[in-house]
Amino acid sequence: METLSAGVDVGGPAKGFHAVVLRGSAMVGKFHSRSAGEVAAWCVRQGATVIAVDAPCLWRRAGQPARAAERELAKDRISCFSTPTEDAARGHAFFTWMFAGMEMFQALAATHPLYLGQANTSAVAIESFPQAVACALAGEIVSAKQKNRVRRALLAQAGIDETGLTNIDEVDATLCALAAQAFAQGTFQAYGDTTSGFIITPAWQRRDPSAPPHVRPTPPAKSRVFGRIIAALPALSPAERQILREHLTALDGAPPADSSEPTAHL
Repeated sequence: METLSAGVDVGGPAKGFHAVVLRGSAMVGKFHSRSAGEVAAWCVRQGATVIAVDAPCLWRRAGQPARAAERELAKDRISCFSTPTEDAARGHAFFTWMFAGMEMFQALAATHPLYLGQANTSAVAIESFPQAVACALAGEIVSAKQKNRVRRALLAQAGIDETGLTNIDEVDATLCALAAQAFAQGTFQAYGDTTSGFIITPAWQRRDPSAPPHVRPTPPAKSRVFGRIIAALPALSPAERQILREHLTALDGAPPADSSEPTAHL
């Protein structure tokens, strides 16, 4: 019998948390709340054995460089924001979502302690990172600028019906659930160490460089053409220009660029 895995996307106070539970490629359920405790309890009630959270699991230690996981991701050409120390994060609005992530790990600690290399992994919480998960699934570096389209296509290739995911937060939660599933199956890659925490992705399946990419990005020249058309209409307000750009992109068959809030885990 396949185990259940959960993924949690973490946002700021206004956006809250989005959670998805998978059994294999089947979506068991999804849940949204601004309460870390409510989301943690929901994941536990669903029976998820591994719960992957899209947020840093530990702060950077004072006087230390970027966390080992972040440095190792950079070596694989995957960029992510460097987690600050807790003292440096306090008082800055940008980092409120990181405190929310820490709250999520704390809410899970009683039933799903943080994975720090321990042998018993029957019920744990892990840190994951949707962009790194997407690259691991594709076997190559994929576009973060077109993340909604790219990540949905990768979920579809994994056999998941992504049409029921209504926003990028649910998409990212599902990618994290896939990382949790890979961890439960022992087919994962761990970036980092026991002192500064691990970031978990599915095991990479490196692609032949001569093979066509899994998801082809929109050619840059196309966006330049749209830009010239929009620039030729000086009477439009900035908001009207953005609406026109989205309509032109939609007519061309590609979704508009994502406008979700920036986070370290993109």
